[in-house]
Amino acid sequence: MSILQFYNTPYGYRQGVLIDAEELRQMRAENADLKLKLAQEKRLVKEANGLLDRQESQLERLKQQKANFEHHLKLNSAACEAKIEELTEHFTFRKAAIIRGQEQQLQALQARVVEVEEEVEDLTSRLSNEQDASALIKQHLNDQQARVLQLERETGEARVAVQIEQNPSASAVQQFNDQHHRVLELEQELNELRTQPFPPGQWEAIQNHVAQLHANDTAERELPLRLEVERLRNELEEMRANVAGADPLIDWTDHDEQM
Repeated sequence: MSILQFYNTPYGYRQGVLIDAEELRQMRAENADLKLKLAQEKRLVKEANGLLDRQESQLERLKQQKANFEHHLKLNSAACEAKIEELTEHFTFRKAAIIRGQEQQLQALQARVVEVEEEVEDLTSRLSNEQDASALIKQHLNDQQARVLQLERETGEARVAVQIEQNPSASAVQQFNDQHHRVLELEQELNELRTQPFPPGQWEAIQNHVAQLHANDTAERELPLRLEVERLRNELEEMRANVAGADPLIDWTDHDEQM
């Protein structure tokens, strides 16, 4: 029996209807699944299209922002280059002016150092001369003091010789008179040495010179000047460091040789 003949029988017809209904249900179920998947895919496609549109819009905005940024960058670069050139020129002139001012101060300090050093040398020479003069005065005073002591000793010896003289002869009287006369001469010379140990006017000159030495204490005057020289030298070194820091290409060899 063929399939067509089988479906023509009542049993076959019923089986065929059942088979068609089952297939129809499966097809409907599959169709519903396909519709659901299609709806999901459409939704996904729609969302993807929306996302793509947003990304394209954002890309356009980014391109516009990039163009604006490049334009502002060119403008700012030109302005910055002009400002850099202006500041470079300004600081070049300012640096040159500062260096010139510092060089002038440096020259003034060098001149001041030379003046103070010459003044120190002059004071040192004067101090040496005054010390030599003081030494001569002290030596002369010591000689005069030794002379006074010698005269006092001779006077004492003469007085002792007069007192122990006991011979009443004419020669003894003459000797006594000679010794007494010698004693008077020695006492007179001693008094003169005590009252005026130097020739007239010399003692006052020596006293005035000694008073001037005490009034013009060279050691006390020399110390501040030496401190001033040290301070000026420190300022000179500091000025050199500042100038060298402003322009490291400066060579100080000529300045040092001049000093």
